[in-house]
Amino acid sequence: MPSDDVQDTWREIESVLLGAGPAQLFALNPPAAEAGLAALERELGTALPAPLKALLRIHDGQQDTAACGVFFGLTFLSVQGIGLHWRNWRSLAEEGMDDALAGSMTSRPPGMIKPVYFNARWLPFTDDAGGNHLGVDGDPDTHGTAGQVIAFGRDEDEKRLLGSSVDDFLRRFLAQLRSVRWSLAKGYWSFEDPAHRKSYPLWGAL
Repeated sequence: MPSDDVQDTWREIESVLLGAGPAQLFALNPPAAEAGLAALERELGTALPAPLKALLRIHDGQQDTAACGVFFGLTFLSVQGIGLHWRNWRSLAEEGMDDALAGSMTSRPPGMIKPVYFNARWLPFTDDAGGNHLGVDGDPDTHGTAGQVIAFGRDEDEKRLLGSSVDDFLRRFLAQLRSVRWSLAKGYWSFEDPAHRKSYPLWGAL
């Protein structure tokens, strides 16, 4: 069963979203199958963070047909999608991409996220269709916390912290939903403040 904290926060998030557009716009999947969660954990070689597993037990991400990404335009990945993107990143790391690019990576705030191109302990749970993700960090730097939510990907040379955990990230996202001036039109997020028209990790980070 989903944890009460994640379930309660998600219920409020979904209420705000569905107040702005029809459910078909977000095309959220039903809960993830326990067999699928177990298969992903076997492939990763470690247990999923409890708050992420709780979230996936509410909705197994969004359908491929979703017109609008839940997280200010970022698509919420299914268990299958999480595994697919993680495998793709792992293969790039095995090909030496991290060795070539790690020297130009930084962390915001400093010391929270290891300054590498990719870490096999980073587990994506959103996608922007351009090679960038929000994910759970299972191998933080010296000042970070295992399970923290970070932004990483092709265009994310500065790795950004977006929450100390998945449940903390969800609470922050809910607060932003309530405080940022936004609307949905034809499946697209629209923001009144120009500062919020950039990619979400650029303005939503801690």
